[in-house]
Amino acid sequence: MTMKTHIKHILLAVVCAWSAGISAQHVNTMYFLENTPMRHTLNPAFQPVSKGYFSLPVLGYTSLWAGNNNLSLAELIYVNPNNPNQTITALHPEADRNALLDKLGRNTILHMDANINLLAFGHRVREKGYWSVGITERIDLGAHLPEGLFQFALGGGMQDIEGGLNHIDLSGLNVGSSVYTEIALGYSHEINERWCVGGKLKVLLGSMYLGTDTKSLGIDASIDEWRLNGEMDVTMAAPVDFAAINRAESINDLREMGLSTILGLNGDATGIASFSALLKPSGLGAAVDLGVTYKPLKFMQVTAAITDLGFIRWNNSNRTTMTIDTTFTGAGEFNYNDFVVDGQFSTDSLVNTVVGNALGVLQSAHMSMADEKFNSLLNMKLNIGVDFNFLNNLIGVGVLSRTKIVNRKAQEEVTVGVAVRPFNWLNVALSYSLIDNGHYSNFGAGLSIMPIDGLNLTVAADYIPTFYTQGTPLPYHIKGVNAAIGLTFVWGTNSKKKKAVDESI
Repeated sequence: MTMKTHIKHILLAVVCAWSAGISAQHVNTMYFLENTPMRHTLNPAFQPVSKGYFSLPVLGYTSLWAGNNNLSLAELIYVNPNNPNQTITALHPEADRNALLDKLGRNTILHMDANINLLAFGHRVREKGYWSVGITERIDLGAHLPEGLFQFALGGGMQDIEGGLNHIDLSGLNVGSSVYTEIALGYSHEINERWCVGGKLKVLLGSMYLGTDTKSLGIDASIDEWRLNGEMDVTMAAPVDFAAINRAESINDLREMGLSTILGLNGDATGIASFSALLKPSGLGAAVDLGVTYKPLKFMQVTAAITDLGFIRWNNSNRTTMTIDTTFTGAGEFNYNDFVVDGQFSTDSLVNTVVGNALGVLQSAHMSMADEKFNSLLNMKLNIGVDFNFLNNLIGVGVLSRTKIVNRKAQEEVTVGVAVRPFNWLNVALSYSLIDNGHYSNFGAGLSIMPIDGLNLTVAADYIPTFYTQGTPLPYHIKGVNAAIGLTFVWGTNSKKKKAVDESI
């Protein structure tokens, strides 16, 4: 099998993995659930209806998101137009690769993040104030993939070549990820019947960061050979021994060091004292959330919030400059049958090829390393909402506009919703997000129920799938999934009086 074929498989496998993600950080539908304790994650001015709450690790509140801006599984797995009884992938020889390339556009953005509650506590003070404390593990992953990456991966870069070189530009290829622990102290205060303000101060303990800055990267492809040439900066922070890593000049050098040396465990990977070094933060930071709610009319509320306005200063960190200038011969054509085992396409065979040949490509790169401290910004969010409540708050309708800054680029989304609140202990909401997330997959739903004074269960999701692949529960037409669940102990659910609204509306 040729190196060119290996690279194609690597690139397409990455896209498939992200596009079929099972996990946006907070679920928009929660905005319409007034009685869920964790609603203040959208706006720190929001006050829970209960006098207090307490959440256990993981079960207390966990939200997951993964998706991309271009692809759904329908573009990657579908019925063969030449054989209605056969399901094929985009790698199949009979697949329409040009249609897939047209769908991808100039840039594909992949993103995943997660919120995992470790501890949360809140309590009302003197009727108008509400304190909250939270410890949350946060994971944020992202990638920008240029159009040329898919042109080459799907064979588009080798078409119509008659002896010359075809240049494929990959300079827009970048990835970024961070893992950190957030310790937050929040307070919300009701100034009067119209105004309520809130804020959170957050201390951030950085565990890991990985980011790339591709200065130049391209492929000059021909019938007989192709040349990979470029330069990329890789910035990393992690609980590892960078003094040892900096001595490496290639991937082979890192492989020969061994895990204990890289982690700085002095050969004792099981010792408690050594293992505790892995828990030491690689960076420290701070952030704030600011929010306000305003009721110009008894039945109308306007809300606005900025969340995750902050940064992390990474101290145990390193910047590696990787340069590569390698020519591979005998490129050949893509062979789908290389991964067919017993008449079926083998995912295991593809994964093994991805791992082995990715290392093969990286071994051709020269690395220059140096310790370097740096700052990274959080992905700030701006949430602006307007909602109306009728029949003494029995029914609510509203709209939430959300802008998220990811890698200095704005991602906007608008969600409209309706909520039914027959009791303080029961809220049900339906929503619709005005984004291109796939056929009929923009609907969301949420439920927050407190049947007894002691427990709240919240389940909410945006972009609920409406189509699935036959025989499997995989969502077929969606580009992203957003879901949250929380099980919280609450008390004093009737402590805050329910304000009357204009029933004549």
